[in-house]
Amino acid sequence: KDVAKGGPLYKRAIAHEGLHAKEMGEGKIEYGDDFVRDGNKTYHRKDGQIKYNGTWLDEGDKAFPWEKRAKNAENI
Repeated sequence: KDVAKGGPLYKRAIAHEGLHAKEMGEGKIEYGDDFVRDGNKTYHRKDGQIKYNGTWLDEGDKAFPWEKRAKNAENI
């Protein structure tokens, strides 16, 4: 609600979150209370963090492949 509709940040956020929604609808990614599944890989999720390549990272970290795809969607 703090982002002006139609502004650059709004458009990037819609593109970013829209890709997550599209991929969930296609079954490409799935989010659960204690996991994130991207394709055929499942990652443990706990207390706002996801274990990726042996390291716990904050949710939304740009290292995750699904976040990289969503970040790229912002520029389309």
